Amino acid sequence: MTASTTQSDDAITTRLRPLLTRIADTAADRDRRRRLPFEEVRWLREAGITTLRLPVERGGAGLALDDLFRLLVELGEADPNFPQLLRAHIMFTETVLHQPDSPQRERWLALLEGGALVGNAISETGSAAVGRVGTRINESDGRLLLNGTKYYTTGSLYADWIQVSAERDDGESVRVLVPADAPGVTQRDDWDGFGQLTTSSGTIEFTDVAVDPADVAAGESGRTLRPAVAQLVLLSCLVGASPATRPPTPRASCGSAAGPTATPARSCPRTIRWCNSSWVGCTRRTSPRKPPCTPP
Repeated sequence: MTASTTQSDDAITTRLRPLLTRIADTAADRDRRRRLPFEEVRWLREAGITTLRLPVERGGAGLALDDLFRLLVELGEADPNFPQLLRAHIMFTETVLHQPDSPQRERWLALLEGGALVGNAISETGSAAVGRVGTRINESDGRLLLNGTKYYTTGSLYADWIQVSAERDDGESVRVLVPADAPGVTQRDDWDGFGQLTTSSGTIEFTDVAVDPADVAAGESGRTLRPAVAQLVLLSCLVGASPATRPPTPRASCGSAAGPTATPARSCPRTIRWCNSSWVGCTRRTSPRKPPCTPP
């Protein structure tokens, strides 16, 4: 995008910073009470945070991806639940932006331009083989129907639409977009793991949910993530980190925290490995007081 079709990162951050302060002021109370931040998410939506990556001519800010990351780091410092609950929406936006022109891409861009927030229903439990899911979409009496149960559905309770991973009867993997309030969609905020208490990472059941054929797309393998989308995974290593503990920008060469001169991974807040300019892994931060990793 050119400078004429973008808004200033500094201007956007300045405009949003008072809102981030309001979110930070009540973060601890939300966690203690497990109060889902419907109101705060509404503030962010009204402030345009869900459309920052869209071109200006499509109602967005044309914000560069790295500038979005910096803003999300500030949001994570205010309340780490918020970048997480927006993760599925950000990933969906990047996927749509990088699709070739088509009627479906135009339809989904129009939804995003209108301010729609997208949640996720990807993860499942059970004995399905790696890369397979139990959720099914099949045709019945001329209608496409979605059936299945998903877990760890981060951000779904705040969303207008939910992106669902499913399989057709012939085993083809697909991505399905369904309205969050569609008949047959049942959501439960039953996440009982450590942390992420207000991200809405619970269970969704889909029971004969009618699906528009225009909202069914071929699934994409996690091994073929486009570079811009792959960087969103790296974001999970950066959100909430202070500038002093963020690792330096990785170099576009293969390497890992190994070898006689490398910093041991256990003493690093993060270990990042890059190959051919692509992120391929990171480790959980062990301590904010440890020095940053030094890429080999």
